[in-house]
Amino acid sequence: MSIYDALSKSQIPISGVIVSTKVERLDLAPSNVLLSGAEIELASVVGREFVLAERLKTVKDKYDTCVIDCPPSLGLLTLNALVASTDVIVPVQVHYYAMEGLKQLFETVNIIGEHLRPCNVKILGLLLTFVDKTTLLSRQTQKQMREYFGDLVFDTVIHKCVRLAEAPSAGEPIFTYAPESRSAAEYRALAEEIINGKASAEQIIDAQALVRR
Repeated sequence: MSIYDALSKSQIPISGVIVSTKVERLDLAPSNVLLSGAEIELASVVGREFVLAERLKTVKDKYDTCVIDCPPSLGLLTLNALVASTDVIVPVQVHYYAMEGLKQLFETVNIIGEHLRPCNVKILGLLLTFVDKTTLLSRQTQKQMREYFGDLVFDTVIHKCVRLAEAPSAGEPIFTYAPESRSAAEYRALAEEIINGKASAEQIIDAQALVRR
């Protein structure tokens, strides 16, 4: 079973799909290609935006943190994830259209805060990914992002790395697949940055105002 079953079948609790991993104190609610069908199945459900949040309530006291991985779209599944969350980390590929996608995301988060109460989700930070300092476009986009969004952009960036691309095919996180790699070090640095705090509420509001211009 997978997270698809927990979302689409009310009789299956999310605890029934959670599995242990090889990483100590890390559990996983796995997904597969069937999850794409949940978008259609949830469309007719009353309170469809809150389905994931309601499922997670039953296990939230068992975990310190829940990380929800989302597809790069703003469909119903991503909306469920945003409603169920308190903070959002936005991976941003450093390319020309990055800003346009961010505008739509900020607008969606604002709508959720205004109309889907008691949700109180906020953007914790923007994470620059697929960074390649050897290309002019990558350097320029990173510079523009930091000038535009300021401290909302994480100091940590994730560079292009073959080992990072290989890890999913091996069914492992980068920390076990290539623990000494540059990518593993960068994600450790990101974790430290998140734990130590990122942007203040004022900085988040300022960034949202910038995107709405």
